[in-house]
Amino acid sequence: MILQKAVINAKITLHNVQSIIIYGGLNLYVLGNYILFFLLGEACGPFYCFYVTSNDISADQFVLAVTDRSQVKAVSMEATDPHSYYRDRAQGIRKVRAAADEVLMMKPDLVVRSWAGDRRFLSLMKRMNIPVHTVRYAEDQKAVRQNLRSMAKAVGQEGHGEDMIADMDARMVLLKSASRYGKQALYLTPGAYTTGGGTFIDRVIKLSGLDNKLSVEGKMGWLPVPLEHLVISPPELIIASFYDVESATQYNWGFGRHAYVKNMLKVTPRIDVPGRFMACNGFFLVDAAEHIRRQMDHMDKDERAAK
Repeated sequence: MILQKAVINAKITLHNVQSIIIYGGLNLYVLGNYILFFLLGEACGPFYCFYVTSNDISADQFVLAVTDRSQVKAVSMEATDPHSYYRDRAQGIRKVRAAADEVLMMKPDLVVRSWAGDRRFLSLMKRMNIPVHTVRYAEDQKAVRQNLRSMAKAVGQEGHGEDMIADMDARMVLLKSASRYGKQALYLTPGAYTTGGGTFIDRVIKLSGLDNKLSVEGKMGWLPVPLEHLVISPPELIIASFYDVESATQYNWGFGRHAYVKNMLKVTPRIDVPGRFMACNGFFLVDAAEHIRRQMDHMDKDERAAK
């Protein structure tokens, strides 16, 4: 066990010291924490701690997934919002804006970001010799795996990261091997945007055993809901998401107020997917697909009972 810890901590030390050097020299405070991490075999001890901060809600999910809570010095301002997958884990952790002065006050050993933190922020972190780990935008399952692996490596939790990947892959195998429903679904959000083929949400819909209506019709990427087209060719099923987010009410005076849309949402079979499953293009795509499939099975059962 001691040898195993030494190997793990040697890996994180070498990985992050390399990041520090790439970022322009050695910060003795940060480097000291890496050395203590390696020598003492724990993320946090009586005289030091290897601290991580997170800049945005997408980064929050990966930090909270694989990092020991004792190491998480701060998360983003949105970490406990309804569309945050790990909002419960984020409770009680200090929140900071993605502003250099606030982040520096936390004295992090590693900053994690996805999209928050502009060029000036990154430049200042570089000058202060604080490594920044970026969670890349993921369009597919392969990219999600890469994000989990790189995040776990950055905080010395490679074993935990591989366990999460194995669990995700096993559940995806079950989803892909399940029978398909033979139905087309329209993805709908309060902001009147939907998706054609080639997007993360499109892959979630297909993983759940459904077909994406707009993808079948040859449309690609994100696009405004084609209202005129839907009047001519209404969907047989709606997958709605982010209607559970408080900010969704701001759209009540726009798209959602249209009489046709109101009626379509009432009369068309509908599956509501929690926003926390659909945000940030993360490993919880499996949760989203499993949720949709459970709801579809309930619908099919009810339809058979009604006949």
